[in-house]
Amino acid sequence: MSSGKISGRNAINIVKNVKVKPTSDSLISGSNKVNVKRSGLLSKPHKKHASSDKSHSWINLNKYMNNSYAYPSASQLNAINHFFNRAECKYEWSVADFGNIPSEQMKSVYGHNSGMNHEGGKLYNGKTRYPFQLLNPLPEIAFLGKTNVGKSTILNNLITSFKQKDLDVHARMSNRAGFTKTLNCYNVGNKFRIIDTPGYGFHSAIEQGNVTLDYLSNRKELKRCFLLISAKKEISEHDRYLMDLMTESGIPFELIFSKMDKVTDVDEFVQWIDSSGLRNLPTLPKLIFTNSMVSKFIKKRYGVDLLRYSIFEACNLDSSVKPERIKY
Repeated sequence: MSSGKISGRNAINIVKNVKVKPTSDSLISGSNKVNVKRSGLLSKPHKKHASSDKSHSWINLNKYMNNSYAYPSASQLNAINHFFNRAECKYEWSVADFGNIPSEQMKSVYGHNSGMNHEGGKLYNGKTRYPFQLLNPLPEIAFLGKTNVGKSTILNNLITSFKQKDLDVHARMSNRAGFTKTLNCYNVGNKFRIIDTPGYGFHSAIEQGNVTLDYLSNRKELKRCFLLISAKKEISEHDRYLMDLMTESGIPFELIFSKMDKVTDVDEFVQWIDSSGLRNLPTLPKLIFTNSMVSKFIKKRYGVDLLRYSIFEACNLDSSVKPERIKY
């Protein structure tokens, strides 16, 4: 990943000036092209069973759209789901400026890359203003996306057991766009950290864009980004700009389509994906399709297990790893 800091360009003006060339390139060509009627991938359920089978109109997309990658086995998914079901998720910090991240402050003072060495010993002598465990380097993954796209919801989704109908609340959620104003950090099982970033677009501020760009450019602990796109809306210029930025900077990223339970015409949705060019991106990101809410029609939160697997993969964690207690 590139460690070069983005120059002092105004992030919002950069985004506004980005010109995206529309593309008509098909994502799937030749023998891989979707033949909806023949494959039955997105076939509409029989009217008699329409209500009970509604969710099955799009869940196969998680396998179909990622056929360039080996899909995780059932045993791998079960083990990783077990980790998330048991792991403690602990809020650690919020900052409105990249330099205020605790470990970044200590780096600026001591010049070290972390607060502890590989043997668990302290790198900083004497007392610091932060607990040493808070300075312990762990791999980080970041969620990016427009305001009100569901970043906080997807974080809560990750940590909530599939056995529960309602989501546990770790990240604060709101129906008000632009609710998240800072970088917010959560420690998961003392194995990795999740960074919830401020949304961009409606009701966002220049400072929010700057702190996110500074984090992407300079955070050495960052292993992968997950860019959320609402399945109900078009891909914005802001989304395109971030994808270009991460591609050019060598930052690995995946794409998460949220609110799939709101999609009423899956065939039309697939055609939209076909024409978007997302599967032609140089980095070939995974496309992960999720719903956050369950109902009598949609019995499960789909796509979350694949997202959990992708996080483990990004952090180089074996599926058998166990969560640790977080002590401060």
